[in-house]
This record gives sequence, C-alpha cells and structure tokens, in this order.
Amino acid sequence: MQSTSGNLENLVIRKARLSFSGMKVMLKLTSLTLEFVTIDDENLVKINECLPFLHVLNMTRIIGLKEPKIQLLHLQACRFTGYPRSIIIRAPNLTELKLRCIEPNLLILECPSVSDLNISIVEPSETI
Repeated sequence: MQSTSGNLENLVIRKARLSFSGMKVMLKLTSLTLEFVTIDDENLVKINECLPFLHVLNMTRIIGLKEPKIQLLHLQACRFTGYPRSIIIRAPNLTELKLRCIEPNLLILECPSVSDLNISIVEPSETI
C-alpha cells in the first residue's frame, strides 16, 4: 500500500492485520477508520508519527492496543471503542470525541477545544 498511497486522503480498513514496520509519513491522509483490525503498534506511536495531519480518526475494536496515546495536533474528530489498559488523548484541535471503553486504569484527555463529548466506561461483563 505504501508505494501507491502518496495522494490518499481517506482510508478505511476493516477486518485486517496491519504492520506499521517501515511505514513512511503520509502527509495527505486526513481520515482513517480502522474496524476489527489487529495492529503491531500497541501505543499508536507509528500512527502518530506517520499520519501527522489526520483530522478524523475512528478506531473500533483494535486488537494489539495496550496503552494507546493519540497525540495529533490537527485531529478534529475521534471515535474510539475498545479495551485498552489506559488511553491518553492529546489533541488541541479536537472538537468531537466519542469514547467507549471497558474500565481503563487511566484516562487522560488533553483536548481543550472539545465541544461534543461522549464517554462511556463500561464494566467487563458488558458488550462494547
């Protein structure tokens, strides 16, 4: 995918296994949706580094995440559903956040521009 993705602006990936090893920066990608995906980036370091201009990030049931840290300067909308031990979101331009997690040990939000906030913390017995 990397060789043909230079002009890609919107990417949706469902039911796949992704490796971010060797991934290059994708400056034009502004919207990423991952659903039921297994990734090798347990803290989202590569996504933060390689997709710096994301405006929209949707992540649903991502396997492989342990302690995701979303640190994206241009992020405006984020939807996250999953089972992380902890989650940190640092996004100064984020205006919309929808977060649904099973009892994370730690939740840090540094999103001073959020105006549409929806957070659901559910017990392990509940279905996400």
